[in-house]
Amino acid sequence: MRFTTTSIAKVLLVLGLTVALSNSLPAEHGDDDYDDYDEHEKSLPRCPPPNGVPYDPSQYKCHYGFLCPVTTEQCGQHCYFTNAYTCTDGHLCPIGTWWYHGHCKKSHH
Repeated sequence: MRFTTTSIAKVLLVLGLTVALSNSLPAEHGDDDYDDYDEHEKSLPRCPPPNGVPYDPSQYKCHYGFLCPVTTEQCGQHCYFTNAYTCTDGHLCPIGTWWYHGHCKKSHH
């Protein structure tokens, strides 16, 4: 199987965001704590559809209905780290490349 820079970058992006998101999810609560958590959830802002869920603005930002961790930027429906990717017309490409005719092309300097 042959891996391209773009496919490896996409896998790393998904893995990184999975870890970032799972680290910021609320811990499981016992029955006694659930009512307090429910009240806290009601006080949080909601990200409009398609997401439509309450979120903690200290950990997430809502951009056109999609949530991203505050440490990332958004490109279309994707969250990304600016030190690793660029966004062109809603498409992500690794730093040093740009979106051209349906795929990321290497920069020639």
